[in-house]
Amino acid sequence: MDLDDVRELLADEGPQASPQELERARQRALAGHRRAKQRGRRLRSRVVTLAAIAGLTVGTAGVFSMAGGASGNDNGSAKSLYCPPSSPNGGIVKAPAPASCGK
Repeated sequence: MDLDDVRELLADEGPQASPQELERARQRALAGHRRAKQRGRRLRSRVVTLAAIAGLTVGTAGVFSMAGGASGNDNGSAKSLYCPPSSPNGGIVKAPAPASCGK
């Protein structure tokens, strides 16, 4: 028996899948593909969410740094809006026209 005889024997009498087995294999392959596709969607959704959070965080930090922050320094809006505590009208909102805090 040479190799050609073995090849023919395997081709003729080798394992053959029935139509039901082929359909089951096809269904398993499709189910695996669907699961992989859903994993990709979930990952993409998480990446988009994290990118949005990062963008909002960076944007908020930029606004605080441009506005001088909320640290209570002497350059904030409170200094320009209220009379200083040491003035006669200390703590009162300045008039919109010329600021008159009593000095």
